[in-house]
Amino acid sequence: MAEEIDLGPGGAMAVEEPLDLIRLSLDERIYVKMRNERELRGRLHAYDQHLNMVLGDVEETVTSIERHNFSSGKSYQLPCQVH
Repeated sequence: MAEEIDLGPGGAMAVEEPLDLIRLSLDERIYVKMRNERELRGRLHAYDQHLNMVLGDVEETVTSIERHNFSSGKSYQLPCQVH
């Protein structure tokens, strides 16, 4: 079944519901921020009503915090990124 795209005034695609924005992002590169300091950048190929996504050409970035204790007894957090 073909999906109709609602065109607003002037022929622009209207965004009336949150999933409309995702639908308009199909075959575009998107940025997804996930739990535990994880980030994904990739091309959106498909999604469903639960927001499960199929991405291609994905780059994943994981940012972790390393804690170091120095002789002063203070704890410092140093950011570390893994690609």
